[in-house]
Amino acid sequence: MYQENEKLKAQLNNMWILREDNENMRSELELLRASTFDERSAEVAADNKRLKRRNGELQIEMMDVKDELKKLK
Repeated sequence: MYQENEKLKAQLNNMWILREDNENMRSELELLRASTFDERSAEVAADNKRLKRRNGELQIEMMDVKDELKKLK
């Protein structure tokens, strides 16, 4: 009986988490529906620019780490 009760508590907790996720996704969907195609396109372009910059930073960092590894060998 105790184990059954614990299982039910865990399921209830999972249901609350799913409900919260669902509410978050609904609010995101409403924001997307409210925005225009141009706004969404600009957002995607800004994300792409940020990701390209980050990719370049990571490649430079990787080259530095490789150089340091060569020095250690």
